[in-house]
Amino acid sequence: MTAKPLMIFATIATLFATDAGAQKVELAPFAGLRFGGAVSDITGVSYDLDATSSFGLGIEVKLSGQFRLQLLWSHQATGFSRFEFDGDGRTDLDIDYFHAGGIYVLDAASKTQPFVGATLGATRIVSDGDDSGSSTYFSFGIGGGVKLLFNDHIGIRLDGRMYGTYAGGGTFAVACAGGCVFGFGGDFFWQGEVAAGLMIAF
Repeated sequence: MTAKPLMIFATIATLFATDAGAQKVELAPFAGLRFGGAVSDITGVSYDLDATSSFGLGIEVKLSGQFRLQLLWSHQATGFSRFEFDGDGRTDLDIDYFHAGGIYVLDAASKTQPFVGATLGATRIVSDGDDSGSSTYFSFGIGGGVKLLFNDHIGIRLDGRMYGTYAGGGTFAVACAGGCVFGFGGDFFWQGEVAAGLMIAF
């Protein structure tokens, strides 16, 4: 993943935090597992992406007692194998989600706070190697979870999310012999993610 998209995301997050003034801000670095998603080659053969670890950062700004503005970045290094018997058939991909949206906390006064939320943003896919390429698509996310607060400033956050990326049958170049081209093979690309993180509020 290049530094430019992350720098843009961090700048937007800083502006929101600055505008929030006295509003409460929560930072939640997280790690988890991302699964799902498949790509197809030009012949129509489909390849499932590996379920692998993910990590990222969530930022929330309190808008009212139960509503929060959320900024989310989530990164996964994954890939797929075209030939089970040949290690050279491996193709690696980095998939990043850059999203913004809202969170609704069901019981904001409790130390156990279930929540639901929805986000919109972009999915960036980057392939590694000499023939590397990158593509960016519109995407959305829905999910929920629970915040377990130790005190007013520290807690644990558990999340489950589903991401949908609109590709419109789009293709993207990946690094393989001969400059192979793979695409989503359909209008939507779906992934799920479960994650846990440390929540810091100030």
